[in-house]
Amino acid sequence: MPREIVLATAGPVTAIECIAAAATVDPDLGVGRLWQGGGIQIAVERELVLAVLRSTALVQREDAERILGASLPEDAAWLTELYGPEGSATTDAVVVELAGVTGATVLEPR
Repeated sequence: MPREIVLATAGPVTAIECIAAAATVDPDLGVGRLWQGGGIQIAVERELVLAVLRSTALVQREDAERILGASLPEDAAWLTELYGPEGSATTDAVVVELAGVTGATVLEPR
């Protein structure tokens, strides 16, 4: 079952930030575009580590907080969905690095 994670950030998550996070965790991780630029895939060999969907502007804060089941930080203006395998240490490490690079708050919807 895939794991869903949401990053709340002040700005949109970029491909450069995804590349930097992946390279910090493991220089052998590959990074590529998904869906004609609708997302970024981080993988090793043929195994998905993390799919990062295009960031979406936060329009209705109250609705997002209700759906996510958590309060968002005041500076959050963008939400980015991430998907990866459950129980992967590499996925966890890339999420931590990506959150650090982007200044994100990490949320895991219920």
